[in-house]
This record gives sequence, C-alpha cells and structure tokens, in this order.
Amino acid sequence: MTEHSSSESRPCYRPLSWHEPAWQGLMARRDAGRLPHAILLSGPAGVGKAHFARALAQSRLCQQVLANGSACGECNACRQFMAGSHPDWRQIGIDPKRKNILIDQVRALSEWMSLTASGGRGKLAMIDPAERMSNGAANSLLKTLEEPAGDSILLLVSSLPGRLSATVRSRCQQLALSMPARDVARAWLAEQSSASGELETALDLAGGAPFRALNLVEAGVLERARENADALIAIGNGRASIVSTAEAWARQDLVWLLDWWRVWLQAFLRLAQAGQSGAPGLIDGERADLQKILQGIDCSEAHRLLLAIQEGERRVDSANAQLLLESLLGHWARACGVIGQSGRVREVV
Repeated sequence: MTEHSSSESRPCYRPLSWHEPAWQGLMARRDAGRLPHAILLSGPAGVGKAHFARALAQSRLCQQVLANGSACGECNACRQFMAGSHPDWRQIGIDPKRKNILIDQVRALSEWMSLTASGGRGKLAMIDPAERMSNGAANSLLKTLEEPAGDSILLLVSSLPGRLSATVRSRCQQLALSMPARDVARAWLAEQSSASGELETALDLAGGAPFRALNLVEAGVLERARENADALIAIGNGRASIVSTAEAWARQDLVWLLDWWRVWLQAFLRLAQAGQSGAPGLIDGERADLQKILQGIDCSEAHRLLLAIQEGERRVDSANAQLLLESLLGHWARACGVIGQSGRVREVV
C-alpha cells in the first residue's frame, strides 16, 4: 500500500518509516552525484522493496522534489507516474502464464532504455522479481548493465539475490532493506487495513513482514491457514490421513502453502524448544491437542522436515504437488511419533 497525495486520490510513493536509513544513504549519494546506474534492492519478502523502488523512481522523475528527497505528488511528472503513464518509467515481472521473466521481455526493456528520455531526468526501470529471470534474460541484461544509457537507472528487486548470476550482481550496487520492528509493522498495517482482529495473526504468518501480512489479510487466506494448522495437529495426533490431507492440500497454491508451513513449523519449534512461541496468532500453545504433540515431538526429525520444506520450495515449479506433500506430511507424522522409523503406524491412545 502507498501514501496518497492530498490533491489526488492516487498513490504517491514515498519511503516508509523503516526505509529511512537506506533512503537517506541513497539521497546522500545522489547529492554527491554518485547515484548508481544499477541498484539491486534485496531483503526479506514483504518489507516493501518494490515500494522503495517506485519511491526512488518517482522521486527521480519529480519536478518539485521535497527536502528529504521524496516526490512531491503534485507536479505533472508525479501525476503521470501515479497514473502509470510516465513515458520514462517501466517495470517488468513474470507473465501470469509463465514461470520466469523471459529474454524477450528483457530485450524489449533494454531497447527502450537505450532511447532518449522524454524528460531531462533519464529513464528508470524495475525488474521484479529479478531472481526469476531466465538464464537467457539475465545474459541479455548484461550489456545494459555494462553500458548504461545516459542517466538511466535500472532497479532489480529480489528477495533471493543469491539466485542471480554473479555477473549480474557484480554490476549492481546492492542495497539491503531490513525488517521493521514488530510495533512499527503493526502500526503501519493498522493504517492500511480495517481487519484489526486479524493483524497479529497475519504478521505471525508473514514472519513480521508488513506487506506480506497485508496481502494475507486482503487475500482472505487466514481461515485457510487455521484449517491447515488444524490438519497438521490432527495428523500429529493420529486422527487424520496423510494421503487425504495431501490430496486436499494439493488443491491449494503450493508456493503459499509451503511458505505458510515453513513459518508455522519454525514457530512450533520455538515453542517446543524454548517454551515460548513469540507468535501467539500462529501457534496456540494452550491447545490440549497441540500440547500432546509437543510432549512427544522428535525435534531432530522436525528440523529435518523444515529442511525438506525449504528444499520443496526450491523445486516447487517442477514438483508433483501431491507426492511432495505426502512425503512432507510423512516427515511430520514421524516427528510426532505417529509413524515409527519402520514406516508402520503406531497406535495412538
């Protein structure tokens, strides 16, 4: 979500409170005439990297920049940017029908950036998520990174910068955005959403990342998350079938599901090992059926499950969803003692 100009009911992108350290550092470089032509914005998913990139782009194009370097939100350039029609701004991402950012997209962007800017402030472009560029797309981008046109600035946004090729990373200045403090994230989220009763749960599920939490609230998936947690607890107590649960879960978005499960399991392990969840909206430590699992959990096996979930996230595009979920749920059942190392189901009293 974004701030709004007082005279326009359109979004004006400005740095958020937890972006200020990174923003001020970048503005100091701008004032010294050392603004990079290619910036890799990295940091955890949901901290507002794309928002920061747009704030920088709008500021760069703004005709009446504010004292802190932010865009004014009132000038003609800002109005064009907010309407999505500024001729010197472009962004590319994953086509909904594709799994990656393709070479043709990057070639078209590079060709556009080589043209003369319509204004006097250069061109700006964003690639998000940059780590999802195909090998061909990443290689195609190298010439643009090596020979930038005029005052153009290319903004690469990535939650997983390690997946970018070393040659791309070496040609960018990396700027890392940090996770905001819990109270800061909560206050911002409360300003964006009227679903006050769901905000703590959303922040827990999002690992404290405010934009991810807001997406969860707006997507209405919090009830599904609770149902998934109930299913895990039922399996852990021997009351539910692994195969039936995997079949039902395979109909969900696998990327979201594995992400949710990883966060849930991390909170579960904190509760099992330290006695405190630190995530009251995610793990209800007072539940008797959860306490029963906690008393018999094999933490080593649960940690192996966590690693297996992370590996599943890395190969989600090629995985058979149901087989992957059956395997992971089997790990969970073993960690809970429902299935022995031999694979036989134990009797649950």
